Amino acid sequence: MIGIKNRAILENISANLFIRLITYAFSFLTVFYSARVLQPEAYGKMAFVSSFTGYFIMLANLGMPIYAMRLCAEMKDDRKELSRVTNELWSIGVILSVLSLTVFLVMVVAIPGLREDRLLFFIYGSGVVFQLFGFEWLFKGLERFKFLAFCQMVSKAVSFLCMLLFIRSGEQLPLYAMLSVAAAYGSNVICFFAVRKHVDLSLRIRFNKIHLKPLFIFFLMSCAVSVYSSLDLTMMGFMKMGPDMGLYSVAARGKDVLTLLGGIVWMSILPRATQLWKEGKKDSFEALARKSLTVVAFIQFLVTLICFIFAREIVVIIGGEAYGEAAPAFRILLLSLIPIGISNILGGQVLIPAGGERYLLYAEITGALINFSTNLFIIPLFSIEGAAATTVISEIVVTLICLYFVKRKLQMDFGFSLIRKVVLWTAGIIKRDFICLNGRIQKGKLPYYCPCCGTYLKKYVDGGYRNMPDRVDTLRYAYIEQDVLCPVCRAMPRHRILAYWCDGKREELSKSKILYFAPEYSMSRWMKRNGIICTTADLSADADLRIDIQDTGITEGSYDVVVCNHVLEHVDDFRKALKEIHRILRPGGSFICSFPMDPMIEFLDEDPHIQTDEERRRRFGQTDHKRVFGMKADRFLSEAGFTVEKIKGEACSDIILPVIGPADYDMNILFHCKKNKRCGSNNV
Repeated sequence: MIGIKNRAILENISANLFIRLITYAFSFLTVFYSARVLQPEAYGKMAFVSSFTGYFIMLANLGMPIYAMRLCAEMKDDRKELSRVTNELWSIGVILSVLSLTVFLVMVVAIPGLREDRLLFFIYGSGVVFQLFGFEWLFKGLERFKFLAFCQMVSKAVSFLCMLLFIRSGEQLPLYAMLSVAAAYGSNVICFFAVRKHVDLSLRIRFNKIHLKPLFIFFLMSCAVSVYSSLDLTMMGFMKMGPDMGLYSVAARGKDVLTLLGGIVWMSILPRATQLWKEGKKDSFEALARKSLTVVAFIQFLVTLICFIFAREIVVIIGGEAYGEAAPAFRILLLSLIPIGISNILGGQVLIPAGGERYLLYAEITGALINFSTNLFIIPLFSIEGAAATTVISEIVVTLICLYFVKRKLQMDFGFSLIRKVVLWTAGIIKRDFICLNGRIQKGKLPYYCPCCGTYLKKYVDGGYRNMPDRVDTLRYAYIEQDVLCPVCRAMPRHRILAYWCDGKREELSKSKILYFAPEYSMSRWMKRNGIICTTADLSADADLRIDIQDTGITEGSYDVVVCNHVLEHVDDFRKALKEIHRILRPGGSFICSFPMDPMIEFLDEDPHIQTDEERRRRFGQTDHKRVFGMKADRFLSEAGFTVEKIKGEACSDIILPVIGPADYDMNILFHCKKNKRCGSNNV
């Protein structure tokens, strides 16, 4: 049974692919021929008229194609119910077509800019009537894709042959318009006479308001899609009519041809996906969607890559040398192929069959608003390249919103979590780059400075520790200033104090052999900026050496400097770790360290019997802490054989302040410890 269903799906996809190939082959051939014959200005006028008229054809449909196809798929095994629904939907279509055509004719006659080309508008407007007789949604719901493919092939082949025979110049634009309408709706005549084979069709008006609400939702979806996918053409027509319109039309047409795959797949699978969801087979429903997403995304990636490389050649092949300037816009539009393919599957194959069309509507309305508002400013500034970029942005936004609703409402994660992380990561990089740029521009004018990354700052930021109750004791952060982190490198006060202190010792450090336990990103950045090389060490994270600070196995006296910030509170035996550090340092070497210091504790709060995360969080402030040191904890450093010097934030410049926080045990006092010098060595 599964094999039969899979074969049926493949047959549907193949037939739909054939329909789309016919459509786009006709589109390509007509563009290839007519763009050369009509030339950019006439071709641009035709594209504008077609785009404008398309909104009224969409109004006449009122979301009918998708809603009716889904409804027919649900009732295809009951001829009586199918006939009833078909008659009701067709009746609504008649009413809407009359209303739409009336508004269209009034606008063409009343608006001077449109009245000049009223013949073209009337010809393209006839599509409002012709689309009514196709019943394409019925045949798709019944999965009669092969029949539709035959009808499309006949109408388009005849129309294109007539174009070759009769279209010779831009003066024949009205005839070209009539042949275009015949190509688009000629198949409807054949379909109309075949309808009675599947349903009992009555031409009487049978209005049923139950269909209006879902139809209106699908209509709004169609409006939103048209706005964010083709509004660029309409706005270009009003704002940049002339050669630019013709150039962009060719680029946009090329993009449209390349987006056929996602539409083919979801349109072919929607009837089957609707059945799976209706039968409660969620696992099969999700597995089918995952396969479709994988195939579509992979193929669209290859298409994008190949076409991006040969963009100019493709544009010239489509329209001729006169359209070569459209190549940059075409390259930009290519970046929308993958998000379009993904959103097609998420919307048409997941949300719509599951009854979540309103969520798809939210995504498309957002895309439409972004497209419209952005184009108002970007088309006058960047012309066709700006319009192309706006299309890409809109498609990406729609895809992300679809992913969000599929995860939240249907509990299916098609990579949303990963994409969300990538988006946030990318946004973080952009934000940090902007802060760095602003710091360079206003150097010396901003109140703060991070010596770790070398950035002048307007302010430090909150690290969000009070939002981590599972990891830290949030009470320790409650009454402490939280805006203490660098927004670029996340340096805490202790890191800035250390970097500030090290700035005065760069020459000595550059000549030293340094071992750094658990290096922080901020200090690693400072060392890299200043050309200081160190060996990194950690027991669990990536590092040059994977060693235990309590027993390193390193030869005695191997290093001039050892750095160890906020590590000793994590190890089992910090005294053993201090002895090990003392051993691997050369005589006269330096040990630089810091650790949490609670002002309410004198020496140490430690209890080896505390083993659970909850007990450690409550007692020591953090789930992975095994102790908290007191304000006289430097005694332990002295007992390990070091001469101790305190490095205090108060001695640093005010521009790196504050130096306390973010927790109440972050006194951020660092210690510069010297091993007793017995012989000469490189040391700080």
